[in-house]
Amino acid sequence: MKASWRLWLSFGIVLWILFSASCMQFRTSTQKAERDFEGVGLELHGMQMPWSGGMVNAVWSGDTSKPWLCFLHGSPGGWPAFEDYLKDSALREHFCMVAIDRPGFGYSNFGHPEPSLAKQSEAMMTVLDSILGPKNFILAGHSLGGPLAIKMAVLNPDRVKAAFILAGSVDPELEPREFFRPLLKKKVFKYLIPKSFWVSNYEIEELMGELQTMEKEWVDIKCPVISIHGTKDSFVPIGNADFMAKHLENVAPYRDIRLEGKSHFIPWNSMDTIRQEFINFVAHE
Repeated sequence: MKASWRLWLSFGIVLWILFSASCMQFRTSTQKAERDFEGVGLELHGMQMPWSGGMVNAVWSGDTSKPWLCFLHGSPGGWPAFEDYLKDSALREHFCMVAIDRPGFGYSNFGHPEPSLAKQSEAMMTVLDSILGPKNFILAGHSLGGPLAIKMAVLNPDRVKAAFILAGSVDPELEPREFFRPLLKKKVFKYLIPKSFWVSNYEIEELMGELQTMEKEWVDIKCPVISIHGTKDSFVPIGNADFMAKHLENVAPYRDIRLEGKSHFIPWNSMDTIRQEFINFVAHE
């Protein structure tokens, strides 16, 4: 009976590992995505670029003569989080759009976390420099992509035209302090849970320190910042928007948009609002 129990336990562990290896990884191959875009009459371009930390993967689509809009996904995630935006006809009238797999996710060093926002910024700029050349761009970062957008604006003031922070996790005092996160950072869990979740836990556990370091850098932001946050966000509390309002009051043009009753997933449940804010920005700049 005991042997049978061990056998079934081992079988269950194997199934879970196989499931984790194939599901919940938030990534789509460029080849598959290109076929998907072709199916709706659109062209998608993929690119992988080496940087000091490995490889960074990105896709872009649209008329390159138009303003560039760059999407930075949350944690866990991947560029497909913004696939609907890249396909959106109204946005395509105003922008050429690029979406990037942040380090550790998608096809950017999958399974290998890079908690440093400065190094992530370097990775993003490597691929943006390759695709855009010296052109300026607008950033849109969701969740953990929010502080990355801020870091990029600080480090590249002559390139970032504006930063849209969508439910951004920016206040170090509001970062979660769950007891399990240091434990889950251990490498053994990389093989017991989906790699994307392991990478996510790793960078979230390190994020508080990154945000504390970045707090003194907010005064260096020169571009417009537009914060969009749901009032019922249970993952990244609305207090993060208060933090931005305090730190940007006298620094850069700043807009504070609060979506009543909306959750953390505003890129998808409030796409109409976010789309219009993007368009309004380029219409009035």
